[in-house]
Amino acid sequence: PPIHRFDLGVVKKTQIAERFSFVIEAIAANAFNTPEWYDSLNGSTPTSSTFGNIGGVKGLTNYPRQIILSGKILF
Repeated sequence: PPIHRFDLGVVKKTQIAERFSFVIEAIAANAFNTPEWYDSLNGSTPTSSTFGNIGGVKGLTNYPRQIILSGKILF
């Protein structure tokens, strides 16, 4: 099965004064937390008893959702 990871990001810049601005940013890696499935060993062989079966979730290689929030002042 294909691997689907969706990363999203939002940035908002607000002018505070003539020389100062504030930037707030949110980044979500693997935003929808989609599991990654193993293929079964014989899942693609039509005569196999495991044909069409999914072997399970990849465990620790399944990247968890990560959210990063940051703010900075630019001058």
